[in-house]
Amino acid sequence: MVETVFASRIIVDKIDADKDGNVSHHELQEWIRYTQQKYIRDNVDRTWKTYNPENKEQLSWDEYSKAVYDFMKDMDTQTLLREEDGVSYQNLYDRDARRWFAADTNSDGNLTKEEFFAFLHPEETPRLRDLVVLETIESIDKDKDGKISLDEYASKLNLALSLERPCFGVNNNNKSAVDAMRVHSTSYFDQS
Repeated sequence: MVETVFASRIIVDKIDADKDGNVSHHELQEWIRYTQQKYIRDNVDRTWKTYNPENKEQLSWDEYSKAVYDFMKDMDTQTLLREEDGVSYQNLYDRDARRWFAADTNSDGNLTKEEFFAFLHPEETPRLRDLVVLETIESIDKDKDGKISLDEYASKLNLALSLERPCFGVNNNNKSAVDAMRVHSTSYFDQS
């Protein structure tokens, strides 16, 4: 019990930026933002070291794709294209290639660590928001028509809710999105 109180006090002291002994809504928001950013930065650092053990200034697509996807060279086309839960090895390779070159600001085929950050976390990179939308649509769009039907959306929503874990863009308040589709007489979401 004493250890729990002590540990709680340490955490509160870290969150309590103005040192008034209380944690305000704003301080909690800032702490959550800070810890999320720290997690992302740590993830980028670990992954950068894994694929760039010599810590060069840049990492090439050839080096990265060989390290991640070299196993695919021995696969037959049928295996590469076989989908499991709507994803194939080829889909993953193509998505990563598209994301890599979108993150590559000077189009030289190499990523700096900051560009690698954008590659790993495009959702944190404003210039890649369209890519995040496209990837989200592709992950939900089971019939591959470029739109998310009400059934596809509901299927993703039901899966996320049944797993009781957060899913990008899906939460218990999304009934309003479905209602908006009905009000506007549409039966799909797209990039517009």
